[in-house]
Amino acid sequence: MALMIARQPKETAVLIGIIRDYARNTTDGQDLEEIKGWVNKVEGGEPAQPLIDLMDLIAYKESLRPLGLQLLEEIKRMTLLDLVTAAGRRMYFHLALSVHSRLAGTTIRENILGGAERQFKTIQIGLEKVHPDFNITIFPDLAPVVEPFGGKVETPEDQVPMVVEHPIKSREDLHKLNNMDMSKAGRFLETMKTIQMFTDQYTFLKCSVAAGPFSLAGFLIGAEQIARMTIKDPEFVKTVLDFSVGLAVMGARTQIELGAEIVLVGDPTASLLSPKAYQTFAAEYTRKVIEQIERPVILHVCGQTSHIIEMMCATGAQGISVDLVDLPAIVSRVPSDVVIIGNISPVGTLLNGTAEEVRKETKDLLDKMRDVPNYILATGCEIPLETPYENIMAMVETVKNYH
Repeated sequence: MALMIARQPKETAVLIGIIRDYARNTTDGQDLEEIKGWVNKVEGGEPAQPLIDLMDLIAYKESLRPLGLQLLEEIKRMTLLDLVTAAGRRMYFHLALSVHSRLAGTTIRENILGGAERQFKTIQIGLEKVHPDFNITIFPDLAPVVEPFGGKVETPEDQVPMVVEHPIKSREDLHKLNNMDMSKAGRFLETMKTIQMFTDQYTFLKCSVAAGPFSLAGFLIGAEQIARMTIKDPEFVKTVLDFSVGLAVMGARTQIELGAEIVLVGDPTASLLSPKAYQTFAAEYTRKVIEQIERPVILHVCGQTSHIIEMMCATGAQGISVDLVDLPAIVSRVPSDVVIIGNISPVGTLLNGTAEEVRKETKDLLDKMRDVPNYILATGCEIPLETPYENIMAMVETVKNYH
């Protein structure tokens, strides 16, 4: 691939310019020759590795940290579509934190209860084995958000934590929302520390994770209960949702302050809603969260979401991550400045097939989306713990080598 500055989009040219100036103005430094060689190829119109791959190399090199920090500062001024445009190849979004436990020889429970240092080491091993384009640097430990309000959480050996006792059961319990006991929020605070640890060591693109307001309300009330209450007592639900908006914003802003460049807002419980109910109880409150976050937001809703695509896009999310959806069929329904993300089945070929079958399925999807510039490949949802590493890498390598 020939990356010529004059022929590249503005966003690409700016990033290349930062790399070029660093190479010219830095006279000494380990790994600098590789950067200079890349710049010479780009300026000479010779084939050079995609920009996103060079940025990955820079992100892991301590000697190139000053350059990596400059690139991150520029990326903070870019939209998600700008980044996709500048990458130089198809990008891959990695939803596989549970797998990191297996790659590190640990259990999910050991990591969830083991504190920031344990989580950092496990995620570090996973990221260094896979080298994704977007790096989620916390474990999917959203359930403990109920603990400061008196809820109870169980942590199975190899599953994500689950709420077994919801703190808000009726209107009489609403007072608990104003009595947060932060002494019970230790696990949340430990999880936050891992972001800072990655910020201190790497300059790769970091993605935080925040629960959408409807899912947060589901943690507090119960998923099935809140779905029923949208019909029986909608005002009660809206009261909890108003509180959940503030909670979601606080969590996202904390992660941004610690170094996250992009926020993934996951709202799986919202898939239980009809289109009308989704607009009233999920989309509108998600929009309130997103408008208070000064970073690109990716909205992920699990399951079948074909019926709410326009509403997801209207929340202000710069990307929508979808699961059981025919991607080519929704392209015309998604604005050109909103990035479509998905949707290799995590429990199909990826889990049960061979590496060759995964390559074929991944390439087939990439071929179908070839003419869609606002597209990132990912799985439809979290990759199961038992998924073979060879299959994950078959998917990742197919994306990175796709032309």
